[in-house]
Formats: sequence, structure tokens, C-alpha cells
Amino acid sequence: MAVASRRGEPDQQYTLSDLMKSVKGTFSRTQPKGKFWHHRSNFRIIESEEYFGNVIEYIQYNYRKMNLPERYGEAPFVFIDQNAIHRFFNE
Repeated sequence: MAVASRRGEPDQQYTLSDLMKSVKGTFSRTQPKGKFWHHRSNFRIIESEEYFGNVIEYIQYNYRKMNLPERYGEAPFVFIDQNAIHRFFNE
């Protein structure tokens, strides 16, 4: 499934997987040495409302598990648009 093309390469199509690999690679090269991406940082299908709630809770409170300061639990580090979620599930 082709989803986008890069600037300067209008005929080349890339999958979402290609684009995520590029984003992760670029970001990782700008950070200090060490492993940044957890081995499970990939896409998952949300199959139930309960699982979705667990994912949201994980996003909201994971900074505590990592012993990070409270500011990492707020925007811009964490932002959950409840209105967008509501629209998505009720359209």
C-alpha cells in the first residue's frame, strides 16, 4: 500500500512502514547514543473499548513507570485529544 512520496522523488511511493522507519532513524540519529526505541514500538490494532482504555492509560502514566518528572505527563510530551477520539468512535 503506497501512502506518500518524499520531496524530490515524486514518482517513488512509500509505505507507512517505510515512513515510520525513516522518522525513527532520523530521530534516533539526533539523540545521544543508546537505545531509544523500545523493541515493541510498532502498530497494534485496537480490538475492544477496554483495550483502548488500557492504551490511553499507558500513554498517560508511562512517564511515572520511567521515573520521569511530572512535566513529562503533560503537553507537549503527552497529548490526548478526547474530542477527536469521541468523533472517531461515533462517526
